[in-house]
Order: sequence, then C-alpha cells, then structure tokens
Amino acid sequence: MTACLRCHKGMDTYSDTTDKGAQPTTDDVSLCLYCGDLAAFVVDGENVSLRPFTEEELAEHMKNQDIINALAIRQLVIDKEVING
Repeated sequence: MTACLRCHKGMDTYSDTTDKGAQPTTDDVSLCLYCGDLAAFVVDGENVSLRPFTEEELAEHMKNQDIINALAIRQLVIDKEVING
C-alpha cells in the first residue's frame, strides 16, 4: 500500500476523474484526501509509490482546473465535517 508523503496515511484506492477503471501511471497526480498533499505516482510493474513534485511541476499542476476543483471539493468536505461534527 502506498502512503501519503506528508501525513503518511495509507492510500489504498485510486480514482480518475474521467475514467473510472483507470489505474495510475507514472507522473499521474495523487491527491491525499486526508491532508490535501499533491504528489506524483511512480509505477514500476505492480509496485506503486509516490514522489514529491518539483517546484516547477507543482506550479504547473496548480494551473490545472481539474486539480484546483478537486482541492476545493476536498476542502468543502473537510469544512462540512468540522461544522457538522
């Protein structure tokens, strides 16, 4: 199981916004739903791990509307859970 590089929570599920059956490929974006960290998948056969983005990669990804939307939705869910307990 892959773990988030920031919060170290286990990440045992993958999803794709456009293809529900997709599996991650190297350099796909990973978003941790626990802490919101963004990282890059590294896929080597059956082994899946994460690597941190370079500053340049992260700056480029933060221009991607799909990523911006995913981060915003994650924050809305976190805020709702905090408010509703």
